[in-house]
Amino acid sequence: MRELGVEAAGCEQALSTVKLLLNNHVAEDANANLSAVVIIRYVLSNPDLRAYIKLNRYQDVLWFNKEAFEALLWWVMLIAVIEIEPGDYDTTALNQLPVFALIGQLAEAEELSEFRVDKLLAAL
Repeated sequence: MRELGVEAAGCEQALSTVKLLLNNHVAEDANANLSAVVIIRYVLSNPDLRAYIKLNRYQDVLWFNKEAFEALLWWVMLIAVIEIEPGDYDTTALNQLPVFALIGQLAEAEELSEFRVDKLLAAL
């Protein structure tokens, strides 16, 4: 990728995303009607996902990166839609998938969180 002009940080992000996509079960879990709290606790317990959302501790507070968290939500949505078996859902009603409600909950909690993990969990 560097030969294509992608900087080292871009290469690392691409590699993280590929690993995330290959090892991720969050979208599957989201469509299995697991709660947002269960999903976030899984994300927080998974080293690859923690790294992806750039989880860090500063002054005894766990923080996450806004853009990385939103990218994770986007990828979860994409994977969930890709994993739909033909005929499982009416394609005009994809917004009825459980993952759509979950992503909405997580996005709302993110807005209230100030990018703090404790506030994210409290908002759920």
